[in-house]
Amino acid sequence: MTTKLALISTGVGVVAPIMAIIKEEAPDTEIFNIVDDSIVRTIAANDNIIPPGIIRRLTGYMVSAEELGVDAVLVTCSSISEVVDMARPYVKIPVFKIDEPMADKAVAMGRRIGVAATLATTLEPTKRLIQSQAKKASKDIIIEDELCPGAFELLIGGNPEKHDEIVKDAVLKLLDRSDVVVLAQASMARAVQGLGPFQERVLTSPRLGVMNVVNYLKSSQS
Repeated sequence: MTTKLALISTGVGVVAPIMAIIKEEAPDTEIFNIVDDSIVRTIAANDNIIPPGIIRRLTGYMVSAEELGVDAVLVTCSSISEVVDMARPYVKIPVFKIDEPMADKAVAMGRRIGVAATLATTLEPTKRLIQSQAKKASKDIIIEDELCPGAFELLIGGNPEKHDEIVKDAVLKLLDRSDVVVLAQASMARAVQGLGPFQERVLTSPRLGVMNVVNYLKSSQS
């Protein structure tokens, strides 16, 4: 039986890599994409605080996904993960955060957790999510962070190599003072390939987040 999954994204760049993982892990899944690339700019213009209009809009996207008949929704952007908790009561289908499994794994791996981000809109929500998951696990943690100014603009502007260089430098700095490092955005995952022995201490959200929802879809069919 074919399962249906809706992806809610704030940029087109992350869609293809995430769809590729879904097709690899659950090839029979039918995917619907809802992309709104105005969201991050709107949040940034509001001092990195999600305004009520964005909350209403995202809730509407989740309701629309439910009306499409999907079995689940995956929100692929960490900048809007906190909206998921607000919107869940308005739909009957499960809504997953792509970064929640990454946060859980980071908390399990160490007490000092580094967070790298290329957007200020994502940095603080990711730190809050990790703190929240640590509280649920009754664990005291210390968070270190590194923001990579200009890296995201380089990526969407057609210079991914420079983006990767900036991100990798930030990750290496964090590794010096952290047990584990998480990347706050799915779009950053491409930058940390080939870190050798350091790779196992760097967590990215796409595959962990996809596997979380894929496992749910498979279990719901059994």
